[in-house]
Amino acid sequence: MHTGSQGIPNELVKEGCPAKIPVDLLPDGSVAADLYQQEMGSMLKRESTFGWDPFPLKRPNNGLKLSLVLILTCYHCMKMWFTITTALLKMQLGLLLISPE
Repeated sequence: MHTGSQGIPNELVKEGCPAKIPVDLLPDGSVAADLYQQEMGSMLKRESTFGWDPFPLKRPNNGLKLSLVLILTCYHCMKMWFTITTALLKMQLGLLLISPE
């Protein structure tokens, strides 16, 4: 029974996910969106400015994939994904400055 205190979801997941799924078993963005539509009956936005397809079918030869995919619904996931994508983009463009420790 819910006691009304805040933070219960955080307590439940603080140990992390007990099962780790290998990346090669996960579908690419368009397949995941199709499965979501079949399961939930609603559509997801297919292209997004929030990040790259995390599971591309094959890497482009130029090293920079410009097609954007599947919007992430969780605000915190989007924020984390944006941070990671921005860092990767900066690294690919050679703009990431690493300060000496």
